[in-house]
Amino acid sequence: DYVKNRLKICTVVGFPNGYSTPEVKVFETEDAIRNGADEIDMVMDIGLAKSGDWEGVLEEIKAVKASCNGHILKVIVEACQLTREEKIAACRVVSMSGADFIKTSTGFASGGAAVEDVALFRQRINQYAAEACPEMPAQVLRLDCRLNPGALSPEMPQSLEPLEPFGSGNPQPLFGLYSMELREIVPVGGGNHLRLVCAKKGAMLTCMCFGVKPEEFPFVPGETLDLAVTLEAREFRGEAQLTVSVREAKLSGLDMDQCIHTYRVYEKLQRGEALSREEGEELLPTRQDLAALYRKLASLKGAAFGLQSLLGALPGFNLGKLLLCLEMLQERRLIALLGGEQRKTAELLPTQGKVDIFASPVYGRAKQLAEN
Repeated sequence: DYVKNRLKICTVVGFPNGYSTPEVKVFETEDAIRNGADEIDMVMDIGLAKSGDWEGVLEEIKAVKASCNGHILKVIVEACQLTREEKIAACRVVSMSGADFIKTSTGFASGGAAVEDVALFRQRINQYAAEACPEMPAQVLRLDCRLNPGALSPEMPQSLEPLEPFGSGNPQPLFGLYSMELREIVPVGGGNHLRLVCAKKGAMLTCMCFGVKPEEFPFVPGETLDLAVTLEAREFRGEAQLTVSVREAKLSGLDMDQCIHTYRVYEKLQRGEALSREEGEELLPTRQDLAALYRKLASLKGAAFGLQSLLGALPGFNLGKLLLCLEMLQERRLIALLGGEQRKTAELLPTQGKVDIFASPVYGRAKQLAEN
C-alpha cells in the first residue's frame, strides 16, 4: 500500500540454487504477484542444465513465464557453473522461452558477472533474434480505454479500487488521452519531474511526468500529443485530488508503425546488412529531401527539437530517412548535432563553396547495400 505503483517491486523464485520443481516455482511466482511483485527473477534448474535436459529447462521457464501474466521475467543461469557450450545452450533456451531478460548470476555461487559472459550472451541472443525475428518487434502499451479529459475526476480511480490488483497479475489500468494540446511545461521537484498543462475543447488538464527532466522531454508547447496515462486519487490538505501520470507520449497523427519499421531498416544499414529494393526506396533521400531538412534546421535557429516533432514538420519523410539525412549532413560537415537521445540541437556550420552531399560515405554504403 505504501509503494502504491510508485516503485517497481522485484522478488526471486527458486533462489538461489534453482532446485525447486516447476510446480513450486509457478506457485511462488503466482503468490509473489498476488502480493504486489512487478518483476520475477527465477533461477534456472542448474541440475537439468548440467544433465543436458534443455527441453526440461525450456518447459520450466515457459511455465513460469505463463504464470507471470504479463509481468517481467528474468532468468538467472548461474554462468560460473556452466561450460561455454552450456552457456550457449542456455542463451538459446531462454530466448525461446519468452522470458524478458537473461542474467548471469545470483551472487551466491563461486563467481559473479564476467565481461566475457556478457559478450557471449549478447552475441548468441542477437544471433537467435536475427534467425527467429528478422525485424525486431517494438514494445507495445495496451490501453484499457480512451478518456474524455473533461470527464476526469478524483472519483474515477476510486471506482477502480474494488478491482485491485486489477486481476491476477494484471498491471495498473492504462488510459488514452488523444489530441491534447500541450500548453505549458513546468519543471518540479528540483527539475527531476515535469508538470504538463494540456487542453482539449476547453477542458484543461494537468499531467505529471515523473522522473523526466526538461532536457529529456522531446516536445514543446503548442504541439498536439497523444498520451498514455495512469490515474490515481491522492489526498492533499484533506481533499481528494486526481493525479494523472504520463507513461508515454507521442505526436498526434504520427504513424508509429511506419516509424518502427523504417527505424529497423536504418538499423540494418548500420549493421551493413543488404537492403531490399523497397527498403532502399524508403531510406534513400532525394536532393529535395535534404534541402527541406536543412531549411527546417536553419529555421529553428539553434532551438532544441525532438525527432518526432522534426518528423512531423517534414512531409514525405519517415524516421529511417530522417536519421540517414541527419547523418549525411553531419558527415559532410554541414551541421553539428548536439544533445541527448530525446532532445537535440543543430548548429549550422560554415562552408566554403558547394558541398557534394551525395559524397557522404553513409549514403554510398546505403546505395550499395540497396543495389546488391
